[in-house]
Amino acid sequence: MSIFDKFFTKFAYKFDKGYPDMNNAQDVLLLESLISEVIGEKFSLEEVDATEDLLDGIELLKKELKLTDEYFPLINTKKAKILVPKKERPEFNDVVASIEGFTKDSNNVFKFKNSTFLLKPIEQNKIKKEGEASIPNTNTDEKEGLVVVFYELLKNENSFQSFNKDNITQLNDIPSTPSKSVATALGSEVSSVVSTWIQNAKNILNSDNPDSKYIKLIIEELNNAYATGKVLASSYPDSRAIRDESFESIRNTAKLITGLPQDKWNPGDIYLYHEGNISTASSKEQLSIGPINDLFNDEWGVTDKPLTAISLKKEQAQPGRAKTFVNRFPKEDVDAQGGITQENDIKIVQEEINKERTKAESIKGEYGGINVIYDIKESNNKESLKNKRRKLASLKLFNYLLNVTPQAPLSTFLGMFAYGEGLDQEKKVNPTFFKLTGSNKGADASIKRYPRGATVEFEDNSSFIIQDSINSGGIVMKATIKVSDENNISQKPYTLNKAIRTSASNEFSSVGIV
Repeated sequence: MSIFDKFFTKFAYKFDKGYPDMNNAQDVLLLESLISEVIGEKFSLEEVDATEDLLDGIELLKKELKLTDEYFPLINTKKAKILVPKKERPEFNDVVASIEGFTKDSNNVFKFKNSTFLLKPIEQNKIKKEGEASIPNTNTDEKEGLVVVFYELLKNENSFQSFNKDNITQLNDIPSTPSKSVATALGSEVSSVVSTWIQNAKNILNSDNPDSKYIKLIIEELNNAYATGKVLASSYPDSRAIRDESFESIRNTAKLITGLPQDKWNPGDIYLYHEGNISTASSKEQLSIGPINDLFNDEWGVTDKPLTAISLKKEQAQPGRAKTFVNRFPKEDVDAQGGITQENDIKIVQEEINKERTKAESIKGEYGGINVIYDIKESNNKESLKNKRRKLASLKLFNYLLNVTPQAPLSTFLGMFAYGEGLDQEKKVNPTFFKLTGSNKGADASIKRYPRGATVEFEDNSSFIIQDSINSGGIVMKATIKVSDENNISQKPYTLNKAIRTSASNEFSSVGIV
């Protein structure tokens, strides 16, 4: 038996297929790790020095997509991956295709000068240590759970600083087994998930040759949670977080009364409990959301009421989604407009696109001080029947939304932007909540207040821009909005993007809004 046979026989159990699949990034990483242990030094199957074109492309993508280096692992000297959440790949497909200098072929392969980029799901590019549980970018439970962990640690005067490569060993001071208060706040299932993440992160840190890119990713995850936990601990030292059965009971009752998804009534990911009765009985009896909304404080740092709602975001989080917004319209109408044609003649599909695009362009003009711009953007992307079908469905749904209120064509789109922020403009039933956005460097999380019964408007004298890129499958919309409370006091305006599109992998799926 050769030395290679002995090696792979010994370690076969560590690979899902019983052998290393060289097309699987995790298998390659594991193989490199095993060989490194055997030879006693760092081993890589491929030493990559990126070309100037590839590096230029990465820098442009980092700027446009607001991502950092670890999201662009190199495949070879001229090729790199773009790691994005699997469910958001279609949206990123459209965005990357719209960036000047990038072209896309029918296989969704992007070219920039003499370099190549492939969109890959980040879920399949996880941090792993020798077959143990993977550590990707934190999922929702892990993200919110880590915030609760730091909140409890810091309010109990445990000493931590923002994490960096020189003090990452602070990670070992975080208990892998959750404290009673953390377990109570999160419930047993979520606290177990968070504990696994922490322990796996420690395993990577304490390994003989921890990979620097994995350590960097762990540092960013810890810093985002630390940044938010620190602000919560300083503002609410005597309160406790809840994301348990009582949290779910409140949300489920609100959903029953309002008819809205829980996060469109109140986007709070966790609640801070101060003191007092948080029963929902009176709301159930009255079938009114008012008594539940009365449970939530309206100002930051105030604890007069029992609860404070906190929406958690990482520094580079994607904007809120509005995919269920279309559920308010008759399903048969939406399905008819958002359905994908089975037509196989690309010329016939293009003729239909031209008709729908002409209708869509009719929105151009000024409406109450809002300048509407319809921007048809030429591109070098390869023409494909698949994208033509997707484009036609996107345009038809856009035109359907445009004609919901023909006397006020922008109102439906304004409602769409608001809905993505967790603010339903038809019912206006949200309680006050606060969005805290973390920091990759561990700086204090920013705080944005969303008032009870919020009203959303387009910013005065701003532009509503519709971007319709030739040969891409969707439509991207960009607008600046302002949020006001019941006294018409507005917060600082901010800009959002929304897209109408269907799945890039399934051209016959229904079109939606993201």
